[in-house]
Amino acid sequence: MPSLYDAANARLRAYAIDTTGTIGHMKRNLMLLACVFLGGCAVADFTPYSGAQQNWPVSSGTFVDNKYAVPVFYGAPNRPYVVLGYLNAETAPVRSRRGAVVAFMARRAQELGGNGLIVLGTNREYVGSVSSSSVTGNVYGGGFSATGFGTTTPLFGGKGDAVVIRLVIR
Repeated sequence: MPSLYDAANARLRAYAIDTTGTIGHMKRNLMLLACVFLGGCAVADFTPYSGAQQNWPVSSGTFVDNKYAVPVFYGAPNRPYVVLGYLNAETAPVRSRRGAVVAFMARRAQELGGNGLIVLGTNREYVGSVSSSSVTGNVYGGGFSATGFGTTTPLFGGKGDAVVIRLVIR
């Protein structure tokens, strides 16, 4: 014997319009868009060097970070190299920290055939904001009262400029 709860749910379903397919697709697409926007977007523009290779500057000592896909130099390398091109990179808000931008550029340099990277600069750029708010209200007698709360969080994407190099093996 069906319960009173089951009978009430059956009546509600009889009058409802089934939009689960449309709403389900919209929710899925919105979640995919949010994941792509916040998690995985990174682009890099590469401009190949054109011209004769020069006797590029070499220093007797330099700052080098070896924790990335290729050695990353923050100044002239301490050994001879060949310039492959210029790399400009932009990353999503989740990857806006300097280390994430440099890591992306180092991976990209390796994909382009480089075995080193000279970082010219990194920065963060405002790319938008995320806002949320809520309002509650009460109607009483001849009036209305409402309370609202809202917050906005800025989003910053990472930027970086570097020279992709191939270190000369002695």
